[in-house]
Amino acid sequence: MSVQSLKTKRGRPPKDMANRIRTLAWFRAVQKRSGKSSVELGREFHPKDYSYDGEKQKTSHRWERYAAGTHSPVDDTEISLIDIVEGKYPGTAYWFRHLIWTAMGQAITNTNEINIMLASLDASVVDICFVPQAARDKATLTRAPYDYGVPTKLSYLRSLDGLTAILLLVREAELVGNGRAHAQLMFRISETLFFLKKIPELFEVLEDVVECLNEKIARFKYHMVGDITLPGPQINLARLMEDEARFWEIDEYRALEHQLIEKLQRLFNDTSMLISWLDKPHPILGEAPRDALLHPQGVSAVRSLLEF
Repeated sequence: MSVQSLKTKRGRPPKDMANRIRTLAWFRAVQKRSGKSSVELGREFHPKDYSYDGEKQKTSHRWERYAAGTHSPVDDTEISLIDIVEGKYPGTAYWFRHLIWTAMGQAITNTNEINIMLASLDASVVDICFVPQAARDKATLTRAPYDYGVPTKLSYLRSLDGLTAILLLVREAELVGNGRAHAQLMFRISETLFFLKKIPELFEVLEDVVECLNEKIARFKYHMVGDITLPGPQINLARLMEDEARFWEIDEYRALEHQLIEKLQRLFNDTSMLISWLDKPHPILGEAPRDALLHPQGVSAVRSLLEF
């Protein structure tokens, strides 16, 4: 579709790193579906940018800037370039408008905003984050109580919406100052990113995603006893790039962890007793069982502890 008769704004410099990554992911999606270079896309959607003024050819390098992430297309006008491109290459607008960019970059000031965004994600996320009986009625959605199983279930989805939900819960943990939940969720982010690296639109910007997340994580401090604080755990890019078989033998670890969660639920019919056991430092483990479940060695130790 030619847009010679349509005017779209040239774009603006990205407000933050998340917005830049959004533009890069969107451009990769357009390029993947079209098979065209930035110049070819520019000629297709903005031919006037490549017209001649006398003998001199005009060029705005608009699409070259999108490809580099130095400018972002404007998506708040009546005639949006995102919609125009979507009409020609379906599935591309998804990458520009997904909530993951809000979860990564924009200011979130209260938990109600987080609830609204969680409710707009895939039904599989809604089923995990909200009470089941209200899961299909967005007007009466009620959040399910948070426990260590929530980030685990979200990571099992191995989806962009699952990662977005985890990121939103990270932002929520920051708002309420819950360092323990923050640590659990960050562990799951690393795990989920590992599987999402197989998505072409994300793989090429994975390093930028990790840098953006680590910058934000570094600002959050865990409030410990007294005046002691610790920085948030950083995502290890090198580990994400490892071969799947070496990533904690991930499928075996997942299966073992899932078995442990089921066994714990059977052992502790009373939720308050389970929470108390999880949070109290265990003399054999050398740490609280909840913390032990965040790493493979700890999972093995908890498993041995339960095999009595």
